[in-house]
Amino acid sequence: MNEIIKFTFSGVPISGSWRPAYDSGGSPATDYHQYNGDAAALATSINSCPGIGGGRSVVSGNFTDGFTVEFVHDLSNTNILPFTAANSTLAIDGSIGVESIQTGSESQNAIHRITISGDTGEFILIMPAVGGMNTAAIAVSGGAAAIASAINTLAASTIVSVTSPSAGVFDVEYIGIRELSPQDTFSIYSESVGTLISITVTVLQHGAPATVSLSGSPLTIAENGGVSVVTAIQDNADWGETTVNLGFGGTAVQDEHYSVSTTSIVMPGMWANGGVGITSGSIEITALDNALSEGDLTIIVEITSITSTYGQTPAENGTQQVTITITDDDATAVSIPAIQAAYQRMRAG
Repeated sequence: MNEIIKFTFSGVPISGSWRPAYDSGGSPATDYHQYNGDAAALATSINSCPGIGGGRSVVSGNFTDGFTVEFVHDLSNTNILPFTAANSTLAIDGSIGVESIQTGSESQNAIHRITISGDTGEFILIMPAVGGMNTAAIAVSGGAAAIASAINTLAASTIVSVTSPSAGVFDVEYIGIRELSPQDTFSIYSESVGTLISITVTVLQHGAPATVSLSGSPLTIAENGGVSVVTAIQDNADWGETTVNLGFGGTAVQDEHYSVSTTSIVMPGMWANGGVGITSGSIEITALDNALSEGDLTIIVEITSITSTYGQTPAENGTQQVTITITDDDATAVSIPAIQAAYQRMRAG
């Protein structure tokens, strides 16, 4: 089974960009994918991910129906790190309007209200009261402070104060300018106001977890320094690092009849190895010589546990055991009483 994920969007964007990203321990996300990009462009973005590589993802769909991504070729049957959506500025169209809510008079200041439906983008005001000049671009995210700063900077003095009685509503009060005529109402010169959309990532199908088997060679070793190599093999590369922990039994005693190079086998995953997973690893078992006649002894190596740094942990392929025989090189000792008994039988016969 291949890993399949889907990116779903709460609206069809008209501006902005985003970056498909995955949980890679703080490493960079993909290239930016634009609001008008198609499935082929998204595949290019995902294939730019470290560890993914060209041609390893197939993408279908669009912003309306969502984009479905299947990981193929070298990533077939691989459990991929979880993807997220990062640095998104994707937005649907918003709106902005201006109205006069209080006309200036001898007893009150003029107040104009800006109403914004959106949470991203920017706008520019044209100010008849300041010689018909335009403000600098005002970021929607800047709120009341940004609006006041843009107008007062244009006027080179503090002529307005701005409050926000509710979300998206900004009241601009002209300080000491009470007789402001209707034609002096400011208006929107240009705007690119939008509403950010949300992106949801769903795993439609996990890649199949790998299975681990054991093998050994040779299976018979001499007592005097013989060496056997035990190898753990994954049938598929894993995205994360796999550790196979081993147990040792049999009639031979560890550190008395044999030594092991390590009790765990570590196989680096595709992420840590530039997109190429390591599917095997080995340990060495070395027989230790002694002067005792003990007969042949056995070492039984088995898997006690498997761990993975990501996703579905590889499974043991059934019950995996390797049996190694240490051949004794010491002559069988014969006791003095046994020799005497044999001698007596020979004389009697």
